[in-house]
Amino acid sequence: VTLHAALDAAVQAGKAQRNVSNLAHPPKQRRPKPKFWAADDAIAFLEAARNDRYYPLYVLAATTGMRQGELLGLHWPEVDLDRRRIAVVQSLVTPKKSPPVLEGLKTWESRRSVGLVDLAVDALSRLDGDSGLVFRSQKGTF
Repeated sequence: VTLHAALDAAVQAGKAQRNVSNLAHPPKQRRPKPKFWAADDAIAFLEAARNDRYYPLYVLAATTGMRQGELLGLHWPEVDLDRRRIAVVQSLVTPKKSPPVLEGLKTWESRRSVGLVDLAVDALSRLDGDSGLVFRSQKGTF
């Protein structure tokens, strides 16, 4: 990509007649297949973490498929325990050399409603629900 851009700049500057990198066929980038826990492994982890402060976070991560930033950016108004749903509308992101910030999701398709299983409803109902973040640091921030 860098070489292609440099050669394009050389063509535009009149230093080269054509960009020979247009003839190349770069290899396709292959993402590794995601690894998932077996159900027994997830259950064992959640049982071991039951008394951990972040147990509700672990339950949501294991049962909803939400991304880390989506979980950490979750506000109580987006949680409806009666209807057993979460509205995923924003994410906590950490730009390089900057403090974390809440941002809307990158695409409209990423905005979604996620159903909650009994275990998740029970775990969330044990938390102090106000209008702030569901999962806060001990300082009450991100």
